[in-house]
Amino acid sequence: MTNFLALLVIGGALGWLATAMRRAFGQGEMLINLIGGAAGSFALGLIANGKGLYAGLSGAGYMGAVAGALAALGLLTLARRWRPR
Repeated sequence: MTNFLALLVIGGALGWLATAMRRAFGQGEMLINLIGGAAGSFALGLIANGKGLYAGLSGAGYMGAVAGALAALGLLTLARRWRPR
């Protein structure tokens, strides 16, 4: 259970950091970054760990969590910039 919380905290912290670095605190952007970072962190953290949710996180799990959060936040940024014409 603590692994689940650790993955969510890593993703949420990176989502908050991305919002703070961009100084974009309006229109629910912070909430979207928190959720997106947490979802990316959780998904790739579990895949990189390879042991499941309750077996304990390895170094690869933590690195996967960071990479997943950054990838999700990057995709969110690209989605915000893309406007259909």
